[in-house]
Amino acid sequence: MSKSENKGKAPEKNNEITAQEADEKISLDNDASVDEIKETDKDSETDEEVKEAETEYEFKGKVTESSESESEDDLVESSDSEADEKEEPAAEDKEADAEVSEEKAVVSEAELKTKKENEEFRKLPFIEKCKIDPLIPVLILLAFAALIISGIYFVLPEASTKSMGITYEEFKTRFNQSEVMLSLMNSGLDIGLNPVPYVDRSITPSILGDNEEFKVSRSYADYFAGPVRYYPNAGVEGAARRSDGYMAYIRIYVPYDEDVNPVWMYTANTLETLYPDMEHFVAMNIALGMLGDYSGDGKYSVKGNYAIRLIPTKNNDTTYIVIEAVPRTAVKSSQIGTNYDDSDFANLSGTASESVTESITESVTEST
Repeated sequence: MSKSENKGKAPEKNNEITAQEADEKISLDNDASVDEIKETDKDSETDEEVKEAETEYEFKGKVTESSESESEDDLVESSDSEADEKEEPAAEDKEADAEVSEEKAVVSEAELKTKKENEEFRKLPFIEKCKIDPLIPVLILLAFAALIISGIYFVLPEASTKSMGITYEEFKTRFNQSEVMLSLMNSGLDIGLNPVPYVDRSITPSILGDNEEFKVSRSYADYFAGPVRYYPNAGVEGAARRSDGYMAYIRIYVPYDEDVNPVWMYTANTLETLYPDMEHFVAMNIALGMLGDYSGDGKYSVKGNYAIRLIPTKNNDTTYIVIEAVPRTAVKSSQIGTNYDDSDFANLSGTASESVTESITESVTEST
């Protein structure tokens, strides 16, 4: 290639570089302007953010202040409401106390009025009281009727059926434990009493039959009867009051065959049973005295609260001596033959006389 051609091409090369550089320069300038624009934008954005932050801060501050003021107002209102609530119960309590005081005043006035009326009513005559309150005579009539009924139920049996103050069970226990009984048992004689059942008098009549004089009403008493120990055909009978179970009378009967010893032993044991403080030899002497003084008049020998007599009788062709004990208050003075309350028992005879056997034999009568 010739120098002229190379010369001609070199300038084109320089031009191209210059154009590239120019382009790069323009590009750089453009970039710089763009960066400036971006930085400007960033600055503007930052300023806006700052402004917004400041605005938001101011807003929040205002909001906080308003909320704080509102909370303070709420606290004031709540404290005021609490104070009101505290004041309200106090007012209610005062009202309640006032109502209670009024009620007490009303009650006290009513009580005073009632008391005054009662005092005035007490001062009135009985007839005037009955006029004011018709219930008074009605209550009096009812009380009177109750007294009559109770009298019929309690007083009448007491009056018509006297009590010996002892049950058969108590009598039996004493009888079987008396000194007379024990001394006889030492001799081989067991004349003790047994438990006995209640009986129907219409089916099981008295040992005395038609000769029975001392009687009690079936309406107020129950009857009992049964055998005793040792002696055949010997037995016991009596009546117990329904109201308390105390005996109205008791009879012990023993077959009699001219031997007075069984009668004497049962009589002495009966006396010691009825009088627990009596010495056994005194009981024996009284029994012998009753046998010796027997006249067949049917009268009682009395001592303390009891009256005792001997009754000869015959039942089913068998002769018996019946020892009858009753309350002293149940017999009349005309029925009393001997009073042993003031007797000197030590001087009583120690043996039965022959007249005892004769008087008993002559006085025996047929009872059936």
